[in-house]
Amino acid sequence: MSHPVRVLATQVDHLAAQHPELTFAEFLSPPHLEEGDVLSLTYADFKNAIDRLAWWLKDQIAQHGLAKFDTILYIGSPDLRYSLMLIAAIKTHVVILFSAPVNDTTAHLSLMQATNCKAYFYSEEAKDSGLRGSCNVPCIAIPDTASLVDTTRVPHFPYDKSYDEVANDPVVYYHTSGTTGFPKPVCWTNTTLCLPYLSFVYTPDLEGRPLHPHYMQVPLTEPRCRILFSMSAFHSSMALGLLAGVYMHKLLVIPPMHLPLHEYTPKRMTQFLQHAQFQSLVTFPARVEGALQDPDYANELRKVKYIMFGGAPISPEFGTLFMGQQVKLLNGWGATEVMFPPTFETDHEDWEYLCFHEVASGFKFQHFDTDRYELVVVRDDSLTKPPQSTFKSFPTWTEHHVKDLFTPHPTKKHHWKFVGRCDNNIILSVGQNINPEAFEVAITKHPLVKSATMLGTGRPRPCLILELYSYDGMDAQIDTIWPVIEEAFKGRAGYDVLERSNIILAKQDKPIPLNIKGGIKRPVLYTLYKDEMDACYAE
Repeated sequence: MSHPVRVLATQVDHLAAQHPELTFAEFLSPPHLEEGDVLSLTYADFKNAIDRLAWWLKDQIAQHGLAKFDTILYIGSPDLRYSLMLIAAIKTHVVILFSAPVNDTTAHLSLMQATNCKAYFYSEEAKDSGLRGSCNVPCIAIPDTASLVDTTRVPHFPYDKSYDEVANDPVVYYHTSGTTGFPKPVCWTNTTLCLPYLSFVYTPDLEGRPLHPHYMQVPLTEPRCRILFSMSAFHSSMALGLLAGVYMHKLLVIPPMHLPLHEYTPKRMTQFLQHAQFQSLVTFPARVEGALQDPDYANELRKVKYIMFGGAPISPEFGTLFMGQQVKLLNGWGATEVMFPPTFETDHEDWEYLCFHEVASGFKFQHFDTDRYELVVVRDDSLTKPPQSTFKSFPTWTEHHVKDLFTPHPTKKHHWKFVGRCDNNIILSVGQNINPEAFEVAITKHPLVKSATMLGTGRPRPCLILELYSYDGMDAQIDTIWPVIEEAFKGRAGYDVLERSNIILAKQDKPIPLNIKGGIKRPVLYTLYKDEMDACYAE
């Protein structure tokens, strides 16, 4: 290996010392600037902002009597400060907990209790969820972004630790999406944050396939890969962007992170792409699928080399739109308990698939039903380069059932397509087991349908909660949609056929509950619409 492995904080210090004038990232229209302005940070600027926050945080730690590796919570405005807080916490030897702002107070408190949290830090701009009046720990506002990115240099904040000294130190808690209940905290170590680089260095060859481009490091002496990285600031996927900029030497361009999802319109995304020539776009499917209705957006997307998506499946129609063209679609996959394991580049026509090195990751695909297999991570202590993230976070575990389901490629080894979750299956009171995914996907293709969720465990038949884009004339809309629903259930017989009387229309004052990835929280939805379901079955 030509370079030593450095943990995240020391790698930033190294880059700032060796390449101070190179651009680390550009932030488009950040909240503290005017619309259209760009905040450009060099590696030296980024380190300086971290050190300024670290000196301030050190004073707060002393003032409130916090000890080494105590947990602190941060909930803030979705901006650069999430990355600054992460590395400042590492430098000051506290463990930071990121609880998604979309969580309710009960979920925040549950995470705080599970991690024995000792202080709550927040940004003044963040919406107060009521947590400040509910938690029994100090509540401290952090400095604003403008003051932290001031280019006036502050003294170096030392963190002179070798990789071996601090590899297993806990540094950050992310949490699961909470689809099936309260979100659960998962502790990442310094090693976890090094995994993209360790994967680049150590992952063995797989039949001559190149690693996924996100895991490929480009020397700083060569032209840099510009990535439009559009993820949520508080989510672990944003850490992947940070690591790409620090370890893989990508030049990150970050669109406004404070915008709600519905404001990432095709027109706005087109403007972001026109900011500069990008090699890659990394984002959630919901932020690119607008290209199906917007030719200008589709044309801008065709100019990039890679569209990398993750967090949810992307529609087949979107994939078809770009088949046989310059742009290549690449699937990404990760889980809080597994981090982002290395994957390999797939062929153009296999954009729906992920190419895993099962042996190098300790992955086993365990048969679930028909052609679906559950991903299970099996502990293998011989896998040290790179190590398995799961068992750094949970050292007593011997295996981890991810609960994600995949189907194998019909002809290509190591290729797996995500098709849903084990815990989404519906078990009717008559004992019938239904996988709702295919029905939901088919129904959601109708242009009037925003989401379709099948429920019915413990009931005699399934029911469908249908969310429409418009709340006007909903009964008439059902008349239009019904043929698509009938087609989705064509060939089915018996108890798993959906009856029209078992369709429940989502109400405007009862919005569909979503997790931090944009997925539907089925147990919460069940509770929210239980009365309507009871009424359906009573009829």
